[in-house]
Amino acid sequence: MFLTAKKEFIDKALRDIALFEQGGSAGMFYALPRASIARGLRERVANPKSLDQNQASLCGPAAFLYCLLNCRPDLFATYVIDLYVKGEAQIGDLTITPSTGCLSFPSHPSKIADVDWVALASLRDSENVWLQYSSPNDTASGATAPYVLAKWFEKAGFPGVVNETNVYFSKGLPTLLTGNLQAFAGGYVCLLVNDNMLNEYRESSMFCNHWVVLQQLSSYADDDVRFSVYTWGSIRPVPPLGKKMSRDDLSGNFYGYVSAGRF
Repeated sequence: MFLTAKKEFIDKALRDIALFEQGGSAGMFYALPRASIARGLRERVANPKSLDQNQASLCGPAAFLYCLLNCRPDLFATYVIDLYVKGEAQIGDLTITPSTGCLSFPSHPSKIADVDWVALASLRDSENVWLQYSSPNDTASGATAPYVLAKWFEKAGFPGVVNETNVYFSKGLPTLLTGNLQAFAGGYVCLLVNDNMLNEYRESSMFCNHWVVLQQLSSYADDDVRFSVYTWGSIRPVPPLGKKMSRDDLSGNFYGYVSAGRF
């Protein structure tokens, strides 16, 4: 079950955003207006699910930073502000240094909001050795492997990180139930799925291609598995409304999870 961040963390985030907004000079993301970043930060502190990868292939960073926003909005705000002002940032022991290609991204709100580009693209780009993540159209340089997502949680300071994934063979309902217990206890559970679950629902898949964050498992009868997830800036039902998903259907689209405790 997702818990609201402590008021002291929310208040600190809002104070830091107000101070940041008063700065007059352009930041390291010189094509992105400071006012747009400040406005976007306030929206995401007030409503964490407004964080949105939109058309960019940044589901891994979105899943991780959505969890951070829900427990430590102050750290999220500091992270984005430092990236914008300094071109680098730190979350615990996790160091983020985006490339020049990422820093020079021209504002393109129809594909991704300015603040989400700074937050999400910087994190993913910092992992790349050869390829720069410089456009929402990039795909190969935007994919996030399970071990990378687990590393982000560990270095950021989240306790009890578990990587229970398999990118080649799907998982089943017992694995989802184990993850749900961690979510119910207040932890964060990022599910590795094929987005069949979210769009034009089909019964099986050949590979995983998307990260989502588990919100609530509401039913797990043999012929009717239902839960909700955070993805693409909203909370969505799985399967989509009007569809049914059996245990076998789940197994065809679910590849495990990376989870972490709250801090």
